[in-house]
Amino acid sequence: MTLQDFVSTVSLMSSSVSSVHVQAAEVERQLSTQVHSLRDDFREKSVSTRQHMARLEALQAEQGLEIKMLSERKMELERRVHAIVEENELLQNTVENLRERTLLLERQCREKDLQVRQSQLELQEVQVSHRQLASRLAELTEEHSLQSLTPHPSSLLCEIEQSMEQEEQEQEREQLRLQLWEAYCEVRSLCSHLRGNDVTDSALSTDSSMDESSETSSVKDVPTGSLHTSLLELRRLTQNLLDGNESTGSRRSDEEGLEEQARKLGEELQEVRQLYEAEQDKTHSNEEELLQLHNQMALLSVEMCSLREENDQLRVMAEVREPSERLQSAIRDRDDAIAKKKAVEMELAKCKIDIMSLNSQLLDAIQQKLNLSQQLEAWQMLRTCVWRLPSVPPSSVTSSSSLFSSPTVCLLRALYSLALVVSDLVAFLSVSTTSFSPPWYPLPPPALEDDMHRVIDQQLMDKHQDEWRSAPTSLSGSSRSQASKRAHRISERDKRLFSFFKKS
Repeated sequence: MTLQDFVSTVSLMSSSVSSVHVQAAEVERQLSTQVHSLRDDFREKSVSTRQHMARLEALQAEQGLEIKMLSERKMELERRVHAIVEENELLQNTVENLRERTLLLERQCREKDLQVRQSQLELQEVQVSHRQLASRLAELTEEHSLQSLTPHPSSLLCEIEQSMEQEEQEQEREQLRLQLWEAYCEVRSLCSHLRGNDVTDSALSTDSSMDESSETSSVKDVPTGSLHTSLLELRRLTQNLLDGNESTGSRRSDEEGLEEQARKLGEELQEVRQLYEAEQDKTHSNEEELLQLHNQMALLSVEMCSLREENDQLRVMAEVREPSERLQSAIRDRDDAIAKKKAVEMELAKCKIDIMSLNSQLLDAIQQKLNLSQQLEAWQMLRTCVWRLPSVPPSSVTSSSSLFSSPTVCLLRALYSLALVVSDLVAFLSVSTTSFSPPWYPLPPPALEDDMHRVIDQQLMDKHQDEWRSAPTSLSGSSRSQASKRAHRISERDKRLFSFFKKS
C-alpha cells in the first residue's frame, strides 16, 4: 500500500463528504420548498373556501330575491286571471241576456207573421163566399127573369103551384137576403178589423137583432152596391195590407209602428249580433290571453319548482331540518371523521417510520463518528509517538538520524496531516448531524490500518527495541489517559446530541 493510494482514498473520502453535504443541502432546500408549497396550498384553500362561502351566501340572497319577485309576479298574474275570469263571466251574462232578448224579438216577429197569415186566410175565405153568393144571385135573377117572361096559366092548379113556388122563392129570397146580410156583416167586420176599429158597425148591431128575431121580423135589405163597395174596400185593404200601403190612418199607423218596431228590432238584432260577435272576439282574445297567462304561470310554476328544489338542496346543505337527515348527516360526518382519522393515523405511522429510520441513520452516524473519534485518537497517539522519537539517547543518533531520514518518517508525517484532515471531517460531521441524517460514507479498510500499524511497529521495534520499550510505555500511559478523556468527552457530547435528536 503506497502513499498515493492512501491519499487517493482520503480524497475520495473528502469528495464523498462534500457530496453528502451537497445532498443534505439539496434535501433541506426541497423540504423547505415543500413546506412553503404546502403553506401556499393551505392559504389558497382557505381563501377559496371563504370565497365559496361568500358566493354561496350571495347565491342564497339572489335566489331569495328571485323567489320573492316570482311570487309577487305570480300573485299579480293570479289577480289578473281572476279579473279576466270575472270580466269573462260578465260578458257571458251579457251575451246570455242579449240572446234571450233576441229570442224574444224573434218570437214577436213570428207572432206578427202568423197574424198577417191568418188575416190573409180569412180574406181568401170571404172572397170565396162572395163569389159563391154572386153566382147564386146571378142564377136567381135569371130564374126570375125567365118566370116573368113565361105566360101564366089561368088554372087554379097553376095558381096554387105559383103561390107555392112564390112562397118557396120568398123563403129562398129571405135565406139569400139573410146570407147576403151575413156576408155583408162579415165583410164589414173584416174591414173594420183591418182598419183597426174597436167599435162595431151599426150593421153588426142590426145583424144581431135580426138573428134574434129572424123568425118573426123581416130582415133589412142590403143597400144597393154596399156589398160590392165593402168587397172592394176589403180587397183594397187586403191589397194595401199585402203591399204595405193602407189608406186607413189607424191601420197605417199600426203597420208603420210595426214596421218601425220590426226595423228597430232588426237594427237591435244586428247590433246585438255585432255586439255578440265583438264579445265573442273579445272572449276569444281573452281566452287566448288567458291561455298565454296559463302557459306563463306553468312556466313560472316550473321555474318556482326548480328554484324551490335548488333552495331546498342549499338549505339541506346549509342546515339539516329533519331528524333522519340529521342522523344521516351525523353518520356521514362520522364516516368522514373516521376516514380522516385513518388517513391521519396512516400519515402518523409513516412519520413514525420516517422518524425511526432517521433515528437509525442518526445512530449509525453517531457510531461512525465514534469510530472516527477512536481512529482520530489512535492517529493522535501515533503522532505523539512519532514526534517524540528524536528524544532518543545520543548513542543511537546515527540510527535515529537514519530513521528520520528514512521514508517511514515521511510516511508518518503524511499520516499526521491525514489525521488533521480527518479531525476536520469529524468536526464538520458533528455540525452537520444536527440538520440531516448522514448516510454511509467510505472508511479506510481495516486491513490497510492493520498493515500500517504492523509496518510501523515492526520498524520501530527492529531498530530501537530498548528506547521504544521504555519511552512509549510512559508516553502511552499519558496519551492513553488523554485519549480516554477525550473519547469520554466526545462520547458524552455524542450522547447528549443523540438524546436531543431522540427528544425532537
